[in-house]
Amino acid sequence: MLEDTYVLSNKFASCYNEVETRSILIRSHFEDLRRYKEYRERRTLPIRTIAAETGLSQGAILRVKNVTMERISLSTLAKLCRYFDVKSLRELIEYVPDEVQPESSANDRASK
Repeated sequence: MLEDTYVLSNKFASCYNEVETRSILIRSHFEDLRRYKEYRERRTLPIRTIAAETGLSQGAILRVKNVTMERISLSTLAKLCRYFDVKSLRELIEYVPDEVQPESSANDRASK
């Protein structure tokens, strides 16, 4: 099950990777995809409709939309990618790394 899970964090920044001393940013494109699908299909798509059509819970969908999940299964991401007809996971969620912190800054904080 572990290999079937992405570890994510709160919207636009939170998780700290001790090995590389980077913060990890995850950006969701869910709302843009939802609006585009509404436009293409000329219908409204509330979260409850997306949940019914994908078989996912409304909570799982909202966690992807708001990037408030700690981890998420690949099957959830696959269902949403299929639903929005995207070819790449990056079209749904995107990893945006911060710049690597300079070694001197990390050392300065450690000595305080």
